[in-house]
Amino acid sequence: MSISIKKMGGALSGTYHTFFVLVPALALGLSANALARDFFDPAFIKSVNQGDPSSIPDLSLYSTRDAQAPGVYRIDVILNNSLQETADIRFVDKKDPATDALKLAPCLSIAKLTTYGLRSDAFPTLKEDANGCADTSIIPDFTTDFNFNTQQLLISIPQAALSTIAQGFVSPDEFDDGINALLTNYQFSSGKDYEADNEYYNLNLQSGLNIGPWRLRNLSTWNKSAGTKSDWDSVYLYAQRSIVSLKSTLVMGESTSLSSIFGQRALHGDSAGNRYGHDS
Repeated sequence: MSISIKKMGGALSGTYHTFFVLVPALALGLSANALARDFFDPAFIKSVNQGDPSSIPDLSLYSTRDAQAPGVYRIDVILNNSLQETADIRFVDKKDPATDALKLAPCLSIAKLTTYGLRSDAFPTLKEDANGCADTSIIPDFTTDFNFNTQQLLISIPQAALSTIAQGFVSPDEFDDGINALLTNYQFSSGKDYEADNEYYNLNLQSGLNIGPWRLRNLSTWNKSAGTKSDWDSVYLYAQRSIVSLKSTLVMGESTSLSSIFGQRALHGDSAGNRYGHDS
């Protein structure tokens, strides 16, 4: 703002004098705009009989874009574009060094990272905090990105920090006996020869029983044609179970040999062998 003063006769005249006047209100207005933010008073959601202010939830977290509450979320864990598992993962608040804003960060233990293939022995200084969360900042180029909308945790770990794991490998720590179950499946066919005036029937019955680590399997067939008696035949009947500590499978009864080298052969008795094959 400028003010000009002129003196004429008994009044002010002569040279114009210009004065610049700062308007404090203008400066205050700019400052107010810079510091303004949305605020919701939690007292508005207080019920009539709710007298304790501490029981009102803190909603300040949700004033920040994409902010979510920490806790346990059931998500898909994707490591280097490969789905590892769908599991319950705990997330905690962590300050983003780039934006200085709080964001959700996964709390992954060293044991959990090891199951994903991390060579934890290559990082002897890798430690866990009091909450059991590994300090992954010491792992070069280790990054995580939690997409809340898709419920996916994207983890990126350099190949140099990962163990060489065969494709399809499942850690024995993840094995269990499954559930007890009774299984049955069948295939039935029939036909008729009009010239010979003959009818025939065929039934394949596959049955199974799962109890704890044991698996009982049976294949039986039934055949019937005109003028003959029906015939039941048991093709195989065996019980098997896995021995995780030996990485082997025990089979007892009537079964067949593995066909990886030679053709399958019928076996009667007990056998034990390594059936934990994986693709490299």
